[in-house]
Amino acid sequence: MAIHEPARHIYDANGNYRGSVSSISPQDYRLAGSIGELLPLAILGAIVWWAWGMASTWNTLEQPYKYIAAYYYWIIVVPLKGFVPAWGYFASMQVSNFPNINLIIQLVLGVFGVLLYFFLLILGLGVVGAILKACRLQRWWSTFLFGPLVFAILWFLGAQLFNWLLAK
Repeated sequence: MAIHEPARHIYDANGNYRGSVSSISPQDYRLAGSIGELLPLAILGAIVWWAWGMASTWNTLEQPYKYIAAYYYWIIVVPLKGFVPAWGYFASMQVSNFPNINLIIQLVLGVFGVLLYFFLLILGLGVVGAILKACRLQRWWSTFLFGPLVFAILWFLGAQLFNWLLAK
């Protein structure tokens, strides 16, 4: 983005403000907008990275955060970590004595294993969705997903307020 002169302010003959003229191009505004869109994405990425770390070390947290992090660990982290063993299992198979053929077979089987795991994960989510629908809880899926998070935030805020009230 080039350096531009400041905006010129325009006044009429009576001294009333009429507006301003800027030499900033629409391209510069689009560039500033795209940078502004990246910041929330970066913040969201940092939050997800932090939450992944907290869920992965759930057994080291204090009560009740330990149970909430374990909940998210088992419903989000464990299924997503399953892609790595599926790939590793198929990619480590030695089918023939020829390394190049083995490489091709390992790649094909590795991709097949990841796709199979993804299919089974989607199938499992479909089964959970069908169970929720059969139990008439389909509208409550967000409560199951975000309820523990809201509880943890309220518990944290309540504990901070209680500690602040009883501080000497």
